[in-house]
Amino acid sequence: MKKTLSWILALVIIMSTFSCIGVSASAAADGIKYFTIDFSVNGNLLNADQKPSIDFASEDSYKTQCEAYLYGDGNILTMYTTDGKKVVYEGKTDNSDFYYLETAGEDADILEKIKDFLGLRDGRKITTEDIFVDSVSVTGAKNDFFTVKLSSGLSTDVYVDLVNYPVDSPVSFTFKPAKKWEVYEGCCGYVEELDDGKTVFRYSDFPAFGDDDELVLNFFGKKSVGYTYYDGAFRENETGDELTGMLDVDILKAWESQENEPWELNKTYQVVLTYDDEKSVCESTVSVKVVKSPVKAIEYVQVTPIEIYEESNGEFDEGVFIYDTFDILDIKDNKFVVTYTDDKVDTFISDGKGKFINANGVALDTTHMVLSADQYNSPWTIDGNNEIEVECFGAKTTVNVTIVKNPIESISYTSSNIPVVKEGVDGEWFVNNDDDNVFVYDCKKAVLSQGSQIVINYKNGSSSVYTCDASGNYVNGVGEKLNSSAISVTAYSQDDRNWLVNKVYSVQLTYQGVTCDVDVKTVPQSKPATPIAKAYNVENGIKVYWEETYGAESYNVYRIAQGEKKWTLLKNVKTTSYTDTTVENGVYYRYTIRAKNHNGLSPYDATGVLRLHVATPVITKINNAKTGVYTEWTKVNGVSNYRVYRRYYKEGRARTAGWKYLGTTKNNYYCDKTIVNANGEVFEYVVRAVYSGKIDTYSDFRTGITIKRLAAPLLKSATAATDGVLVKWTLIAGSDGYKVYRRPLDSSESDWSLVKDVTGVKNTSCIDVSAELDGAYIYTVRAYSGSEKSAYNAGVVYAIPTAPAVKTVKNTTNGVEVSWGKADRADSYNVYRRGESGTWELVASNVKGTSYTDTTAQNGKYQRYTVEAVNDAGSNGNLTSNAGKYTKYVATPALKSTYYNSSKKTVTLKWSQVNGATEYQIYRRTAKGKWQLIDIAEGGTYVDENVKANSYYVYTVRAVNGGWRSSYESGIGVNTVKTTNKF
Repeated sequence: MKKTLSWILALVIIMSTFSCIGVSASAAADGIKYFTIDFSVNGNLLNADQKPSIDFASEDSYKTQCEAYLYGDGNILTMYTTDGKKVVYEGKTDNSDFYYLETAGEDADILEKIKDFLGLRDGRKITTEDIFVDSVSVTGAKNDFFTVKLSSGLSTDVYVDLVNYPVDSPVSFTFKPAKKWEVYEGCCGYVEELDDGKTVFRYSDFPAFGDDDELVLNFFGKKSVGYTYYDGAFRENETGDELTGMLDVDILKAWESQENEPWELNKTYQVVLTYDDEKSVCESTVSVKVVKSPVKAIEYVQVTPIEIYEESNGEFDEGVFIYDTFDILDIKDNKFVVTYTDDKVDTFISDGKGKFINANGVALDTTHMVLSADQYNSPWTIDGNNEIEVECFGAKTTVNVTIVKNPIESISYTSSNIPVVKEGVDGEWFVNNDDDNVFVYDCKKAVLSQGSQIVINYKNGSSSVYTCDASGNYVNGVGEKLNSSAISVTAYSQDDRNWLVNKVYSVQLTYQGVTCDVDVKTVPQSKPATPIAKAYNVENGIKVYWEETYGAESYNVYRIAQGEKKWTLLKNVKTTSYTDTTVENGVYYRYTIRAKNHNGLSPYDATGVLRLHVATPVITKINNAKTGVYTEWTKVNGVSNYRVYRRYYKEGRARTAGWKYLGTTKNNYYCDKTIVNANGEVFEYVVRAVYSGKIDTYSDFRTGITIKRLAAPLLKSATAATDGVLVKWTLIAGSDGYKVYRRPLDSSESDWSLVKDVTGVKNTSCIDVSAELDGAYIYTVRAYSGSEKSAYNAGVVYAIPTAPAVKTVKNTTNGVEVSWGKADRADSYNVYRRGESGTWELVASNVKGTSYTDTTAQNGKYQRYTVEAVNDAGSNGNLTSNAGKYTKYVATPALKSTYYNSSKKTVTLKWSQVNGATEYQIYRRTAKGKWQLIDIAEGGTYVDENVKANSYYVYTVRAVNGGWRSSYESGIGVNTVKTTNKF
C-alpha cells in the first residue's frame, strides 16, 4: 500500500505557504513605447553584435551577474515614447548608490510623462528601486536572456552568452512516457475549501516512471543521449549505464498550476519535470489527463480483528502517541472487497506478506491507495472509536482499530558475544534521496542468533526468559515460544548516517511494541591491508605512525634494532601511532606494522621503515647577553651540528607566529643577535640535533624555553651630586626596573655590589648616597622584568683623573706653547701659569686637547706652566710650586725687509728689535733646503755678503735673552737675479 499520510500533512503546510505569494502582471505602456539598454563593460559600450557574458563557473548566481551588468557605470538607457521621441539616461554611481540619470536636458513635459508613467519621484532619475532584473532564462541555448523590468511593468529582454558551461551537463531534455500519464478524479490529493465556501481537489500524486518510458538529454552544442526505463531505472540506450542525475516531477509547480484553475475531468494539463545532475537543472513538461476512477466502492473485512497493544506501534509526537498505520491492515485472511464502476465485485485476500490477492492470483493495485488517520485531533485510546480512512482510486472506507492493554512492562536482551554484522554482506545496498549509494545493515539475523536470550518482564511482576534455539525460535523453560512475527529489529541510527566498520551501534529490539536497545558491531569481510609505516624522532623516543587501515580493529607494532635478526612485538594498539621509548641515541631501528581484525593479521611488510634515533638536546641555560639572547644545551654524542629555532610568544596567549630557523652551529651554545634591540618582546627557543648523512636525520625538540629580551642599559654618566654620585643610563622598553651596581676602581668583576633597585621603566637615574665623593668607583646597570635580567655593559667610572705630565713649554710666534700627556678619565684640562710673583693663575679652562698656547705671556719674563686634568668627579689638583715646566718668554722678532745689492752682491736683512734681547741669530735656507745659522747680530739689521748671483734665499731671525731663544717667523725670500724686493 502506498504510505502517504506524512506526505499529505506536508502538502497542507506547504500549500498554506504558497497562498501568501503574489505575482504582478506587466503594465501596459501608455505613452511610453519601449526602452533599450546599451551596456558599458570596463568603460566601453558593447557593440551591437556583442552580448554580456554570464559565467557558469562563477560563484555568483546568474541573477547577481545580470544585476552587475544592469547597475554598471556608463550604461545607456533609452526610453522611446509613443509619439516618436526618446529620452536618454546614463548609469552613474554616487556614494555606492546607483541610478540612471537623464543627461540630454529634455523638456519638462516629456520628463513629467515618464515620471507619471513609471511612478517615479523624479522623471530625471531612475533608481534601483525602479529598475531591476525580473527573471533569468539561461540554459546554454543560443537565445539565453534575462528580463529587465521597470516598476511600471514595462520590460525588455537582454540576450546573453553563457560561458564556461560544462559540456557533460545537459541544457534541456525531452520525456516521452510509454503510457499516457493519467490521474484519477478525486484520487491521491487533498481537498481545499475556497473563500466562497466551495471545495476543490488538489492533485498531489502523479504516475511513476514505467517500462519503455523514453528520455533524451540534450547537451551543450548538438550532442544528445537517449535513455529507456527498464529494471527500475533509466538506462542509456547504447551502453546500458544508469542515469546518474535526478529526474522527478516538480510538485511545487504542479500545486501552483492548480492554484487558480482546479483540474477538471477529461481535461489534459501540463506538469513540469526537472532533471538535476548537481551541475545544472533543466526542465521539460509531460501531459497529464484527469480520468474517471474505475472504483465505485471499497470495503475492508476483518476476519481477524485489528488489535494493537497500547503505545506499541508508533511514537510520541507533541505529547500524543501516533500509531503507525502503514502495515496495520496486512493481517492474513483479512479482505478488501472492491466494487467497480460497472458493478463488478472482486475480493482480495491478504497473504500476510504485504499483498492482497484475488481468486485469479492478481494482486490489488495499491499504488493509488492512501491510509490516513486524524490522530492529532482524535488520539486513539483503549475502547475509543479508532478509525483509519482508506482511499483507493478515490473510493473511501473506514477501518476500526482496537487498542488493548499491553501486559509487558519491559524487555531485555543478552548474548555471550556482541552481535556482529559483516560489511557489505549482512544487508543491502540502497540509493538514498541524495543519490548516494549506501549500505543498510540488516541486524535481525545477527541479534536473533542461537544462544541469545530475551527476558520478558510483565506488568504483574513475573518474568520469563526465552533462549534462541538452533531453529531460530525463542523458547522458555516450559517450551513456550515467543511470537516470532511480533519480534522486530530496527536501526534508526542508519536513517541519517552511514555505519562505519569496526564501530558499535545501538539497534532497537521490539516485541509487542516494547523496545530495548541492543549493541551490534560492524566488522569487515576480510583481513585488513598492511599499513605503510613512517617514523620520526620525538622528545622521548621514536614515533611510528601510519594511515588508518580500512577494516582494522587494532595494530601490532614490531621492531628490529641495529644488530638484531628477529622482529620483536612491541605492543598491540588501537591508535594509528606508537612511541618507542626504549631506544638509544645513535642506534638504527626498523619498524613494521600489521593490521588486525576478527579475520586475522595482515602480512608483514619486511621493509618497514628505518630510523636513526637522535636524542633531543635539553636547553640548560638561556639569558640576555649584550649582543642578543644566549642559549646553551646538553651535548648529543655523534651528531654533526645543531639547528636553533625561535618564535614570537605572547604570555597567556597562543603563539603568534611559526618557528624561524636561526642558524646552525657545531657548538652546544648559540647567541641570537638578530633581536638585540627587541626590548620587551618575548621569544621561545628550541634546538634540534642533526646527524648528517646522505639524508640528514633530525632529533625532535623539547618544549621551548621563553625569555623576554632586555638589552643591557648604556651608562651615560656618573657625576658628583650634593648627596652622592648621580648615575644615569638609557631606557630599556619592556623592563620593570633596573638594578644599579658598584665596585671599586681597579677591582675584579666579582666585586660588584648592589647599590639600588630602581623600579619603573622610565626611572633611568639614581643617586648613590653611600659613595664618597673623593672615591673611585665603576658603576653598571641591569634591566629586569620579573625574574628576567639583562646583561650589563662595562659601566662608567666615577674617579678623579690621573695627573697629566707636562711635556714641553716652548716659545712660539704667538706666545708660549704648553703640551702635556693624556690623563686617564680626563674630560678636559685647566692650564695654569706662575710668574715671578710666585702665584698660580688660571690661563685656560675646559681645554679638550693636550696643548695650549699662552698668548698673554710677557716678553723677557720667567714663567712656569702646569696642567690640571678635570672630570665630573673633580680634578687631580696638580698645583705644587715645582709642578710643570718653566721658560723665559722671548718675543719673536718681526721681519721687515730684505734687499739684494747686485753690484755688491750682498743681501741686507731688517727686523724689529725685541726688548731685553742681547743678540739675534740669523738663519738662511735655499728654496728646498734646511735652516742654517749663518751669523749673530746685535742690532736690527744684517748684511749677508756670502751670496751667489742668480739664486734664491729665505731669511729669518731669532732673538736671544740670557740664553733663552725666541721662536722665528717663516722668513722672507730674496732673488739675487736683480735688485728687487719682490719675488
